[in-house]
Amino acid sequence: MFLKYSELLILAQKVVDNYIRRKAIPKSYRDDIVMAIVENFLLKEEKIANSFQARSKITTYCIAILNKMCCEQIRKSIKQWNEICEENIPESNSSFNDSLKDTIINDEIKYLDKILKLFGEKRFKIIMVLAYLYGLKLEKNKLLDNYSDDFLNEINTEKKKYSSNKSDKYQLISDVLLKTEQTKLSPDAIRMRMEKNIKTIIHHLNNPFNRASYDKESFKYLFEIFFKKYCNN
Repeated sequence: MFLKYSELLILAQKVVDNYIRRKAIPKSYRDDIVMAIVENFLLKEEKIANSFQARSKITTYCIAILNKMCCEQIRKSIKQWNEICEENIPESNSSFNDSLKDTIINDEIKYLDKILKLFGEKRFKIIMVLAYLYGLKLEKNKLLDNYSDDFLNEINTEKKKYSSNKSDKYQLISDVLLKTEQTKLSPDAIRMRMEKNIKTIIHHLNNPFNRASYDKESFKYLFEIFFKKYCNN
């Protein structure tokens, strides 16, 4: 073995305890997270051992690996823990939620920003359309500084004439695109494009190596935080 099981277990416990002290992991999940990262380490032990280049101590190297695996577990469980926090954590421990957002959500926001940049100039329209579909307040902010005011202003002006159901929202986007950019796309075509874009973004959020387990609902949750963060800057 690259590392004795007893030594691996002690290192994993130290790593998890560090996150518990920072209130990034609920104490009640300690044993579950420890076992999850130990199992993950053992599954990848051969690859981990082959990647070791003796530039540091084995324990230092393994702690770095275990830290990364622990962060992966936190990302996968963050939505569930937030719900637990809201329902069960006493008011005196309200810093738990703040710590989670500070240590994990900010990293996810930065990662989402990098993924959106893969879309190039198209990302501004994707961001704006997502914000409108998710019912967020559309206003000029540093996120949209490089995008035409016409589309944004037209959405805000015309949305009062349409209902809030999804089909009408896609109809509005279709009408605004035609008016501001002379781009003719049916509401259904826009819907399919956005669904494909969302699927692509979620794929990147979850990879490489299954780093997270986002679905449409948890992506929407992350995007709302992402968008509001930039709106306030």
